[in-house]
Amino acid sequence: PRFAVSGYGASCPTCKTPRDEDNQWQVGSYKLNGEVLECECSEQVARLQAYIHAHIPRRYWRLDWERDFKGDDRARVAVSGFLRQWEALKEDGTGIEFTGPLGIGKTFAATTLAKELVKRNEFVYFCQFNEVLHAIRYDERDQINRMRETKVLVLDEIQTPPVDQLAKIFADRFEEIIRY
Repeated sequence: PRFAVSGYGASCPTCKTPRDEDNQWQVGSYKLNGEVLECECSEQVARLQAYIHAHIPRRYWRLDWERDFKGDDRARVAVSGFLRQWEALKEDGTGIEFTGPLGIGKTFAATTLAKELVKRNEFVYFCQFNEVLHAIRYDERDQINRMRETKVLVLDEIQTPPVDQLAKIFADRFEEIIRY
């Protein structure tokens, strides 16, 4: 997988501090909610590289609950509770599902959960459900293996497929990916 953070080679993605003459990351600073904070540039670059590897959409990299969440507060409570119990939940393979109408924050909650697990050094992979169907339909082994090998698979935009033979094939193959 590609780990380069496009456009972030010469300066920090958070504080824009350039690398020093020895090409090492410096410690910069940035403002968040009016407060000046110290920036560990190497950690910020590593975090963004991990988000890329986890396939988390770029538009969600910098979003957080306090500043950006506009959806149903039950999603925030569910994610917080899930993260508090993560160590126990991952042992039994327990997952979490966000359901509801458009605009309540399901994708925001899923990406926030994925980012928090990435910060805990979990192997996370985020994808749209149609990407899963595409990989299965066209037998894209690398993609299928990536989904099978990940510790945390975050699926977004799961929709009920039409009841026909093709849907049954997808369901059977998807079951195979998840279970084995």
